[in-house]
Amino acid sequence: EAAVHRAGLAWTKFVIPNPFGRWEERRFQRLVMTRWSRGEAVHIDLPLYVRDNVPADLLALAYRAAVEGDFDGYCAPSCYAEPVGAFFQRMRREIRMRTGWDCSLTLAETQAFAEPIDRTNRTRLDRDALGWSEPSFWDAYADHYARPPLAL
Repeated sequence: EAAVHRAGLAWTKFVIPNPFGRWEERRFQRLVMTRWSRGEAVHIDLPLYVRDNVPADLLALAYRAAVEGDFDGYCAPSCYAEPVGAFFQRMRREIRMRTGWDCSLTLAETQAFAEPIDRTNRTRLDRDALGWSEPSFWDAYADHYARPPLAL
């Protein structure tokens, strides 16, 4: 960081949480959406861990703002910083409303904690200032999995 400043360049640290959305990697949210789209049930083994899930398009807007200097050199974007079980209940509610899928979900009643309980970011994002719409995000996310894949 010091070398960057000596060179007269700007420095911004950007901490990426757990992104999800239409451009998500092959992670648990993708597995959940795929199973729900097939009418399959999902079980959450670790519902009590607190994790930070940030929509990928909101993350991209925050990154642009960070590069433009809006966060004074540090941005750890946060959106849905909540217990994993609560996040998947939120996801079920949003997806069920938009698709009519059953979105069957069960949560483990107990869990062992092999990792830190809370891994969340702390930069609260001004969604309006960034031009992000939560309903539009959920609409596009549900639509992405509801559409049949393109035949090649």
